[in-house]
Amino acid sequence: MFLSSTSSESDSCDSYNSNSFNWSLKFKGYQISRFGSYDPSKNITNVLRNQVSGIISLASTEVKFDTNLVGYEAFAAIGGTVSFRIIQYDDCLEDSCFSKVFRDSPVWNPKLIIREQAFTLVPGYNRIQIAPISIKKGYILNVLDYSRVLAVNATNDSTIMSDYLIVALTSRKLNMTENWRLYSSAIHSIEANISNSTVNLVRHFKNWYHLTCWDLDHILDLMVNCTLFIKSRSKSDSYEVDYGNGQIKNFSFSDHTKNFVGMTLPDEAPTKSTWNANYLMLNTEFVNDTWIYGFEYFASLGGTVKFVLYSPTFCVRTSRCADQLMKDPIKALTFTYTIWVTTVFEGKNRFYLTQPVMAKKGDMLYLESIGFTARFFYDTNRYELYEDMVINGTANYLHKIELWKKSNILINVLTEPKLYSDTVPISVNYSSIGNYNITVKNKNSLAENLITKELTISKNQTIDLYCKDNNRTINNTINCVVIASSFSKSDRVLTSNQNLYSLSENC
Repeated sequence: MFLSSTSSESDSCDSYNSNSFNWSLKFKGYQISRFGSYDPSKNITNVLRNQVSGIISLASTEVKFDTNLVGYEAFAAIGGTVSFRIIQYDDCLEDSCFSKVFRDSPVWNPKLIIREQAFTLVPGYNRIQIAPISIKKGYILNVLDYSRVLAVNATNDSTIMSDYLIVALTSRKLNMTENWRLYSSAIHSIEANISNSTVNLVRHFKNWYHLTCWDLDHILDLMVNCTLFIKSRSKSDSYEVDYGNGQIKNFSFSDHTKNFVGMTLPDEAPTKSTWNANYLMLNTEFVNDTWIYGFEYFASLGGTVKFVLYSPTFCVRTSRCADQLMKDPIKALTFTYTIWVTTVFEGKNRFYLTQPVMAKKGDMLYLESIGFTARFFYDTNRYELYEDMVINGTANYLHKIELWKKSNILINVLTEPKLYSDTVPISVNYSSIGNYNITVKNKNSLAENLITKELTISKNQTIDLYCKDNNRTINNTINCVVIASSFSKSDRVLTSNQNLYSLSENC
């Protein structure tokens, strides 16, 4: 459970870090005569049919050196016709074309298509021989499988590159959450022997961490509640939190990744639905620059909708924009934006963009329903960090969807690549008032990137004494009432050096 789900938060701080590591790999001797991850010498015990129809680019078949293509190998789940072709991209020089085309820029734009040929396959193993074709380093095999003939390798081996479906000018993984590959390879004419080779590799590990502390103006019993957000390409990252009072704790990632921004959609639909209004979804704020591939949603009513990538112009790049909006929801909204108008269907579905869009840090999703017919479920029983807000159409400021509850619309934004991601609630009970610094650092970082939150812990107290009918006392008796309030239930009200009573927890 996240701490303090309905209260406002204090200023927050974050850090974005990129480490570069260099190491060498030495290859032992082995021979290869194919490019691709399919090894026909291994038995396929569970035949799973390809689940997507269209053009599929087999990233693991990237040609490593100039040679001649002499055939193809494929394992078919059913009999049918499949076409093979070789794709040339721009010159990738010494780099991997896979990394350049699919990771750095997911826009699919081949420079040359070489000899597309159709073949009829039988269920099971197929080996196809063709007249030799000269192929160069960086070429990649494409398969046109419109009838979903081929079998797919769903072992989710993270050491081998996924295959990608080509939609319009966009490439996306066969399975957005798994590392799937078709059983197919390109056969070349050289029995290449690779031995005693050393390759120098440079690997960039990017990580991002952010600390938000809640309700610093209303601290109860010297208890401070904060939330630590961490994202990284490496699950081995660990973080040290120094509370400034002698306490130090360490946190590590749980073993899961995310390829979306927003909330996980439930299996069952809630009962509440959006209405004819516009919404700003603070929970979809991007914490780093990334590619958007589409949207996942749970619609209560199918129809038209406008998705808007909202880019606030008043936010500071070093903090969360949602923090600023939660503190000042009356702020006039000024922004730049990218718009997609589309038709969505009732139920839980996905909508993919025809071309990916780069989202910048601080961007978030704006849902425009006024004048459109689609409606979406929202949930008031989730413990998301930020809630989604309704935009007042005339004054252009924010207000809650439900006054006494935290509401989140069931929409998230699909992104690439995956990152390890965790949200860690942090609580610390200080023993006395004073000034403290909570410091967070990445213990695996080469650079000493620290984020520090300055805290001032004070006891806010009020006390008032009201005495009734001072001018009409009877038997020298004066009836008075002490009205006291405090942010600490351990406070006591004293008079004449006597302990009258302790404040109850509900004071």
